[in-house]
Amino acid sequence: MSACGNRSGQHPVQTEQPDTTVLEAQAEQYCIALTDSTVIHAAQRAFAFIPDHAKVTAEAQPLMTEDLYNALAVAWEVPHWEIDLGSDEFLAYFVTGQDGTVGPVKSVMVTDAAEDSCFLELSYGIVFDGVLSDYTKSINLVMVNENGKWLLDNFGGDTKEQCIGFIRDEVLNWQIGNTRQHMESDSSYYSQEHIAAVERSYEEFLDRYGDYIDSLE
Repeated sequence: MSACGNRSGQHPVQTEQPDTTVLEAQAEQYCIALTDSTVIHAAQRAFAFIPDHAKVTAEAQPLMTEDLYNALAVAWEVPHWEIDLGSDEFLAYFVTGQDGTVGPVKSVMVTDAAEDSCFLELSYGIVFDGVLSDYTKSINLVMVNENGKWLLDNFGGDTKEQCIGFIRDEVLNWQIGNTRQHMESDSSYYSQEHIAAVERSYEEFLDRYGDYIDSLE
């Protein structure tokens, strides 16, 4: 995703330890056993690795389901053919939006749970120009239990599905010629060199991720 630059790494979340009394009450309500490796702590750790203004890192892979990690990783690699920010812009703004950086986690609340899945709402502060603001944002997290380990499976409502849909749509539009037609129809904006570069990028992308893309159908 060239439009958003080459940013990487974990966003620097300062995690405050949540009130264990409240968490224990939630655990009793939802039949979740709280230990140091509980869904609450797993969710906080996974949140710190949700990509924000950056591609998802390898460090996030053990904290996420295979489906979520692959969707995030491959969506970022879809060739960016538009000269300005385009349909892939959403990939940069999962946590903070266009401004600010992630501040401390303020609260984590279980909103629903079953034996192998748990839905949480995590609230966090936003830092502007190095100063923690009064502004608080929240994000919904979906955790699933795979082989006794809680993993992040989705966030922000339907981010995983949004990434998969983006991959499918961009690849389809390239394969049926819509993307090339759009660029060639505006030759004053998209040069032949640019179009050729996009074509090479798609050849490399499809060669690398073709099996994954086929699995989405």
